[in-house]
Amino acid sequence: ASKANGEKQRTHHHYLKGTIWCGHCGSRLVIAYAKGRGGTYPYYFCVGRQQKRTTCMLTYRPLDWVEQQIENQYDTVNLFAEGIEKTGAAIIEELSSQHNLLRDERERMTSCFER
Repeated sequence: ASKANGEKQRTHHHYLKGTIWCGHCGSRLVIAYAKGRGGTYPYYFCVGRQQKRTTCMLTYRPLDWVEQQIENQYDTVNLFAEGIEKTGAAIIEELSSQHNLLRDERERMTSCFER
């Protein structure tokens, strides 16, 4: 899809979208899809390098490679009881917030159809 000004509107859904940054320059890593060799392949790239805002040399990285690097990093994290408790509370709070947003949206949509 395109906007009126010719700018492409891209939507790539992935659970890591918007949450990871380049380890070389600190810019955001962005997901894109390449076509070739009989399929479409997801990969991440550094926005700093792409837009020449940094001198970053990070090349395109396959999505599964990035996921594996994140898993490897989490293997090195050790949480203690207090950290586990705080993390659990934060997750429950976020899930509750998301639940409330979905409930409000469902109510809004229901009221639109009842008119």
